[in-house]
Amino acid sequence: MADDPSVSALDTQSTPAPVVAQAWQPKAPRLPLVPQLRERLLDRTAAWLEERGVRRIALYPGGRHTRAIIRQPWLLHGIEVVAVLDDSPKTTAMAGVSVYTPSEAARSPTFQAVVLSTTEHEEALGERARAAFAGTPVEVVVLYLPDDSLWEAQATIERLVARGVPLADARWLVDNRGERHDALLPIIPPARTELHARRYELAADLALQGAARRVADVACGTGYGTRLLAMITGARAEGVDLDPSAVDYARRTHGLNGRCVFHAADACTTPLPSATFDLAASFETIEHVPDAAGLVAELHRILRPGGRLVISTPNRLGPTPYHVHDFGFAEFSAMIAGGLEVERWIGQSATDEVYAPDLPPGMWPLDGVAAMHDRWTKGPGRPQFLIAVARKGEGRKVTSHMDAIVSWMRSTPGA
Repeated sequence: MADDPSVSALDTQSTPAPVVAQAWQPKAPRLPLVPQLRERLLDRTAAWLEERGVRRIALYPGGRHTRAIIRQPWLLHGIEVVAVLDDSPKTTAMAGVSVYTPSEAARSPTFQAVVLSTTEHEEALGERARAAFAGTPVEVVVLYLPDDSLWEAQATIERLVARGVPLADARWLVDNRGERHDALLPIIPPARTELHARRYELAADLALQGAARRVADVACGTGYGTRLLAMITGARAEGVDLDPSAVDYARRTHGLNGRCVFHAADACTTPLPSATFDLAASFETIEHVPDAAGLVAELHRILRPGGRLVISTPNRLGPTPYHVHDFGFAEFSAMIAGGLEVERWIGQSATDEVYAPDLPPGMWPLDGVAAMHDRWTKGPGRPQFLIAVARKGEGRKVTSHMDAIVSWMRSTPGA
């Protein structure tokens, strides 16, 4: 018993009954969010270099960060670090890898690329590296963002056309990808694409649980989410968006032979019939709408009694050119609770970590009481996005925008 570190001396003295030993199960290590994202981006850098045929690289400069990544993830992708570059070397080798000044290495480089091993002085280091290796075939690569060129406008258009997207559509998609992209195409980086697609996975799961026959996607953009809802659930799906060009694209691309119907209309005054839909989804919409409570009232109107709403917004993102509101949890919850019964609060961040078995990666349940005071007691901490799952109750009326704000202020000391 003394050998069991889980039993204290006090326990052995006060509890004579035998303790049944249980098999110890090691827990998988979980990185905090920021290191986890950096690790993912670093691996993507290595994969990007591998795809380009790069097999030998140098890291620059030779600080502590470089020492930590001198073997991995490069070896995993068939890449070898054959040199470390430093402007003022303090040693001739690091973990068995020779250290040179950039000018020394440039005389006869044995590597194909210099990877800038820093996140703080990339611009200055990049300029020095490019100057040192000018006239050589050596490429200078930023450590965490080597694939920016993949998402440049012309490269993205060419990639879409190669996949069969008409040229006019490809140009429109790239021009409008800041607010209306198609997550079923490689238009924006995968991490951001997954944020959007996973919300529709959540909505589809809820629709399946409720055996939904009709679902609505309000502010559907290009219609890919409407299509996902119809494909996963088998339900009839209707999408609404203010942009006629987006609706035209959705009709031509994601109509699913009539299973998805799209309307060009304001999210606050849709042509959808009242009390008809088993589930409504509205993602990243409420922060764009001047009358936020009016949007909630419209979603309430189209839901049948007992129907569910899944709605999301950024969590205090700060001012942007596109948003007229910047919601925190308190304001967002006041808007939703003004007309619906919230069943569940969910946080979401840009990560592939699985925090809850019944939720898509990057999502976890929130403690609504703690979140009201900007305390994040569950999951990985403060979420980047807030998601509410709410139900339309029998006979419940929607309060006005002003009533919702007044109610929030009265319930929040110091507001």
